[in-house]
Amino acid sequence: MVSLSDKDQLRKAQAVVNNNLKVYNKELLASRKATAIEFSEQAGQEAAAGNIPVIVNTVNFGADGKIAKTMQDIIKKHSPTTSNFLCSLDATDTKVGVYTVATAEHIQAGLDAKEWSSHVIQAVGGGKGGGKSSQATASIPVDDSHTPEEMLEVIITAAREFASSKGF
Repeated sequence: MVSLSDKDQLRKAQAVVNNNLKVYNKELLASRKATAIEFSEQAGQEAAAGNIPVIVNTVNFGADGKIAKTMQDIIKKHSPTTSNFLCSLDATDTKVGVYTVATAEHIQAGLDAKEWSSHVIQAVGGGKGGGKSSQATASIPVDDSHTPEEMLEVIITAAREFASSKGF
């Protein structure tokens, strides 16, 4: 049994912990977003300057779909002819979020965003995905046979192989 005064103190202490956790999570998300935007600006500019047709990379943005969309928009702003494959571990390092975009020209050449995501899911042995030819997403669990970093490497390798098989 816990006395009423002790319960009240525990509730207050829990409220302080919860508020601190909210502040930490907001700061972490803002930091990840800033890193993602910086990466996207640089990658988009380099793609435009070097006429790079495809970007395949991992960025730590917590697999947040809104951040991924922002990143893709920034890359497209700088280099509208560049398709991209971006992936990130989620906040708990238990899943990898995959975000693909294929330009109309690349789709005609065989680089389909949905097929790209599906190929990676199949290559790693599991996950869920969907989307369209121009834009697709996937969620791939980190299995016990790989560390999160190893899983990212397997995914990036499979994504590069797929793009290469299509001539990119």
